[in-house]
Amino acid sequence: MDDFDEIATPSCGDSKIISFADSHFAGCDRGEVFEELFLHELDSWFSADIACCDACYDAFVSQWPGIYLQDIEFRENGWPLTAIYAGSRLSEVFSEAEFEELLPHILCPACGSPLQSNIWPYSLPFNVPEGFLERAGETERIADNSPFLMLKNDFAREVFKQLEEISADVSAQRLVVAYFRARRSADVESVLPDRFAPPPAAVTSEGRYNHAGHPVLYLGDSIETCYHELGRPPLGIIAAEVIVLQPMRVLDLRLAKLNNDIIEALVASSLLSSTVGEGLYHPAYTFSRFVADCLRYLTIDGLKYGSVRSGGAHNLVLFSRRRDWTGLYRIEKYWTYDGSVAREAVEGANVHH
Repeated sequence: MDDFDEIATPSCGDSKIISFADSHFAGCDRGEVFEELFLHELDSWFSADIACCDACYDAFVSQWPGIYLQDIEFRENGWPLTAIYAGSRLSEVFSEAEFEELLPHILCPACGSPLQSNIWPYSLPFNVPEGFLERAGETERIADNSPFLMLKNDFAREVFKQLEEISADVSAQRLVVAYFRARRSADVESVLPDRFAPPPAAVTSEGRYNHAGHPVLYLGDSIETCYHELGRPPLGIIAAEVIVLQPMRVLDLRLAKLNNDIIEALVASSLLSSTVGEGLYHPAYTFSRFVADCLRYLTIDGLKYGSVRSGGAHNLVLFSRRRDWTGLYRIEKYWTYDGSVAREAVEGANVHH
């Protein structure tokens, strides 16, 4: 066997050095040696912490859906432990059978479960405030049981305080890029501007950032984003390309756009980034609507937020303190999109010709 670099294993005697060429492991316990070498290899392979393993992956995604949905680094950074074995010096010391035998004795640093097949090295892009997940869980229970008492909750009051601080730096600016507002093609007879206007208050249902009866203007950053937000309908979508005409105070609530640990954790958590199913009852929207109420109170005109259906994309929601939307935006052109090709559409055209 070739000579290898030597590494220290403090748990095996006083400053004893274990050589990879020493098949007897200098009299050390085989399990201890395996653990030392395994952890040493992890440290040399990855600079990030271990965010989760097979046993706690679902829990991590449930707690931090914004990370899963918006950060491609996390989604693409799952590592099979067999690849680490094959590509490291572990394979020069332990047989594959020994590796499989000893691996379950290594516990996941995130959940304490025996490692199985995969790990996800990843460091959250913010410092999680102490007790955040517990406080968020309490807030979710209030949202489900007594949402109008949200401000009785200490965490909700802290969120309002932090939003007040970051909103103070937001000035009114023109949005220099177009956004898109779409409808399912199956629901549209012809391409007309009123089909893309915010609905009347009487028929406005609750959304992620609006209460029932309170219209807002939801926009996507691309036609494709709108297609995903509408559930990738089989018959495609009709999208209006929208130009916002007035300077707006828009708060950017996307990850990596903030410098506030509480708000970044909030954006990444299930309080703001949960997906919801069909139907009218959406308790997962309660806290996001609370955030929208805070921002309207702070005279913020709208916010950008990461799409929960199209990774890396974002949406824009605009609030209106007026009863109509006249002069706020114009429609530049219309598009059809079937999931692969966008084609310009003519205003007034029949969709189902």
